[in-house]
Amino acid sequence: QDSIVQILDSLSNSQTTTNTSNDFLNKYYNEQIPLPNNSFSLVLSKLVFKGTSGYGEKNINATEILDVNEFQYWRIKKNIINEHDEYYLFELQNQLFSATRNHVASKTPIIEVLKNKLFTMKYNDGSEESFLFNVSIKSNNNQRRILRIELANEEVDNGNEDIVWNFCVIEDECYLALTKNQLDRLDYMFMSFNSIQYITTEGTTRIVEDCDREYGCYWNGTTTGEGIYLSRNGYYLDLDNVTFLFKLKEL
Repeated sequence: QDSIVQILDSLSNSQTTTNTSNDFLNKYYNEQIPLPNNSFSLVLSKLVFKGTSGYGEKNINATEILDVNEFQYWRIKKNIINEHDEYYLFELQNQLFSATRNHVASKTPIIEVLKNKLFTMKYNDGSEESFLFNVSIKSNNNQRRILRIELANEEVDNGNEDIVWNFCVIEDECYLALTKNQLDRLDYMFMSFNSIQYITTEGTTRIVEDCDREYGCYWNGTTTGEGIYLSRNGYYLDLDNVTFLFKLKEL
């Protein structure tokens, strides 16, 4: 969570209000009004990249924010069988096909809030998970406000299933900022290009994450067809340094 705040801090405005458009997050950032009975969907809006670009003998940290329309989205074919017992160059790009924007949107959970207390996540597979939620305002060293929602899982005592979400303002728009790992927690899988989800011959679902574009990787099973891959200008993306910015759309 701290790394997200540090990345977004360099992009966030020092202001304490958002624009006056009729947008739920913008209004909620300014005033955390009670939510009696509300439903929302997550809408991917922008992606933030924190990378390194070379300049002579020095490296310069390069952070950029890009609109969601600047990327292409891909799905992997289902039931592709791989039966190699050693590292094998599986040409992933030959097994991908274009993912529609509706398919990408359909993978996000639906959020329901009841009596400003119970926060329920309804997942794409039909399952549900409920939390008690708390809202707070955090300020970092530059006095920029971060709206934070803490979701406490009702059924887990050790807190391992709890969720913390940070909302920030960039160019007077408020966004929910999530990493790939946080999206995986919501069963909303964006996949790096070195990753494949598959089912083993024993029926276990696994993800291989060390596929090299030149030497390949080892996996033995059948692809599930799950996961969304991203590309830009013909290059597939490694998502370790990506933060996804979402809007919440009232339903």
